[in-house]
Amino acid sequence: EELAGAQTEGSRGYHAAAFSIEALVAAVPQLAQLAQLEVEQVAAIGSQDMEEAAFFARHGVCANPRNTMQHNNYAFALAHLGRVPEAEKAFAACAAAIARNLGEASDLHVYKATAGLIAWRNHDLEGGRHGYREAADYFEKNNEKIRLAVCLARWQWRSFVQATKRKLPSSSRELKQSRSLRK
Repeated sequence: EELAGAQTEGSRGYHAAAFSIEALVAAVPQLAQLAQLEVEQVAAIGSQDMEEAAFFARHGVCANPRNTMQHNNYAFALAHLGRVPEAEKAFAACAAAIARNLGEASDLHVYKATAGLIAWRNHDLEGGRHGYREAADYFEKNNEKIRLAVCLARWQWRSFVQATKRKLPSSSRELKQSRSLRK
């Protein structure tokens, strides 16, 4: 009887594992589709084609609404396009993650940089600086050189655009720091 009970327990474990594998195999096409959407979003953002980035990010949010980074990418592209109310709506999931400190610290700081962009687009210069500074400080402290370089470059660009509008010289500290990371 003990042997029969052990076999039954072993069988349950085997069936549970087989079921898990079946579920995983069934999900592979969806996972591949999500991965492709993320690659296309990154490529579109990298090429500065924000219309295309927004298109792919919107599809990413629809395909995986619980993925906060998808919401961040969508909000980022919308903010760059000047569609700030839509960006704020898309960013709501990210703002909630920041407020509750949910998720990986590095991702939360990506969201903070996007919050900075949205603040800038809302003409909140101090809020923009704060979001980018907090993200850049974290990336520098944690030796995330690529994210730091991207953050500083985008921050410098926002500073340049703002300075150009106000006819003021742009701060070069962030630009120098960004250039030093390329070496």
